[in-house]
Amino acid sequence: MEINNKRLSNREFFRERKEVLEMWPTGREVDLEEAIEFHRNLPETKNYAIKIQQGKEDKTVYFCSMMGTAPLERDIEFSRFLQEEGHSDFLSTIVDSMSRTLLFEAAERELKESERTGRSLLNGLPLASYGVHEARKKIESVDMPLMIWGPSPDMRFMDEIALAGGHTGVRHGGAMCSFFHYTKSLPLENCIRNFQYIYRLQGYYEEKGIPIQHGAEGGLSCITPPSLLIAPQIIDHLLAAEQGVKHIQFSYWGGQGNLAQAVAAVVVLRKLGEAYLEKFGYKDTTTNVMAGYATNIAFPADYAQAYAIVGLAPIVTLLSGAEVCYITTIDEAHKIPSKENNASSIRSARMMFNMLKDQNIDFVNSQAVKLEIEFIEKEVKSIMERVIDFGEGDIAIGAVRAVEAGVLDQPFASSQLAARRVMGVRDAEGAVRYLSSDNLPFDKEILTFHREKIEERGKKQGMIVDYDTVVSDIVSISKGSLLLTPDWQEMEL
Repeated sequence: MEINNKRLSNREFFRERKEVLEMWPTGREVDLEEAIEFHRNLPETKNYAIKIQQGKEDKTVYFCSMMGTAPLERDIEFSRFLQEEGHSDFLSTIVDSMSRTLLFEAAERELKESERTGRSLLNGLPLASYGVHEARKKIESVDMPLMIWGPSPDMRFMDEIALAGGHTGVRHGGAMCSFFHYTKSLPLENCIRNFQYIYRLQGYYEEKGIPIQHGAEGGLSCITPPSLLIAPQIIDHLLAAEQGVKHIQFSYWGGQGNLAQAVAAVVVLRKLGEAYLEKFGYKDTTTNVMAGYATNIAFPADYAQAYAIVGLAPIVTLLSGAEVCYITTIDEAHKIPSKENNASSIRSARMMFNMLKDQNIDFVNSQAVKLEIEFIEKEVKSIMERVIDFGEGDIAIGAVRAVEAGVLDQPFASSQLAARRVMGVRDAEGAVRYLSSDNLPFDKEILTFHREKIEERGKKQGMIVDYDTVVSDIVSISKGSLLLTPDWQEMEL
């Protein structure tokens, strides 16, 4: 499949829409013009993009988490509980994994069994089974804006249902994250093409005066150096902007231990994300940042310890100046979060933020953060400029060629088409460095910086930092420590 970063024509878009809406019978309920009129009649308080923009202007920091279950009545109950008891500022519809992989018939069978037994057999809401009119019941049952969430290489049908049903935010990881972590053999070109449709759909709503909040991630943070999370995400936002997306949310959930590095990554993501949007001529976009912490690493099973990890997200949010704080719940190590623990996690995080928000803490200008900003920025620019060169100015073509060359890569990627030749490891202070950078386009200064930081840990702990160290770093926080000693497997922690 040939791909380029060019806006789909209305002819291309509507021809494809016909095929998309035929994927499942509820597609017949989607009437785009009627859906736009439904959105026009929604109060602004239920529009994700409008609420965030108003909060940004007012310097209000919002808090949110994610939750999804089945059947619909249970999902509405959980959402209302998160709104009323958790005081969440935004709500979500997490789509079940069967629907995400287009197994609509299987999802419907599990839904019927869930309805029969009163016990959810799905890890989210099968929105395709319910359709537009049922989706609107959820919109009408809560007071907060709703975002659809479901990482997958093809959420075209689900987004048609969700947007027509009144959702005003869309977050599926994006083409890059979905390719790296939610596919096995699907080429990046296919992922990009599917997301171009999703972004064009959002752009169409925008053209009709309905703001839609777009979000993406560059990858999953599992001892992953920040530049590998930031560069792919910027690429996705450029793909979205080309299709007419106007409201862009940068998100960094990749805090993995070191506070200075987490704050620096958020600062660099905003700075370079906005810079590349400007560079490519997308000057009519609004942006905001969502920050979180430790979302894809092993969590402590001890709930008391888990609360400490949850409390780091509002600290990173406050110190970095992000507009939205995303909360991972204390149930992370155990199960799909209960509504009670989800709500208490948000309340706990908000309390941490409230304790610190009136203190004048200029952490960004500390020496530690400045150093992290300097090198993360150099790394991201190195990757982005090579991608642009590969594509001769076309970011979609460049991304495909960069993946083939190993210039865009992820540790622990599920895709067999990714090089998977990069590896991160923590240094002596818990910051994630490149143990292996393979074909990443880094100069000697960057490589030396990472090597010396890793050597400092080796000297501190009296060991050789290698793959076994990476394994210990993946599980260390779940064991109650940021850095484990070489004999950690024999220790009682």
